[in-house]
Amino acid sequence: MSRLVGIHYLTLHEGITPEAFEQFVRDEVPNYVKLTPAGWTYRVLKGVRGQRKDQYTVLIEIPDATTRDALMDENGQPLESPTSPEYAAFRDKWMAMVSGMAEVFTDYIEIEY
Repeated sequence: MSRLVGIHYLTLHEGITPEAFEQFVRDEVPNYVKLTPAGWTYRVLKGVRGQRKDQYTVLIEIPDATTRDALMDENGQPLESPTSPEYAAFRDKWMAMVSGMAEVFTDYIEIEY
């Protein structure tokens, strides 16, 4: 099966500075990543050139679409509510800082060669 890559465009909420968001990413995202399914990788990226310069994106790599579909719906939302208090706390903090994670995204299947 082909690897799946999701690109999720983020928008900082009004009043959230880039510095505060980037500090949150450095401090909190490593703890969140430990809670994610095996084989999933997350990267928070900042545009340095082009149309999205100084804007943020999350790049998610998932082993395959079947793995994604077992956990996420077509709109990028989890099929089940978070069961871990740590995950729920992270998600609440994340959503207080950014929007767009599930609103503006595209999943891509790798074309193998």
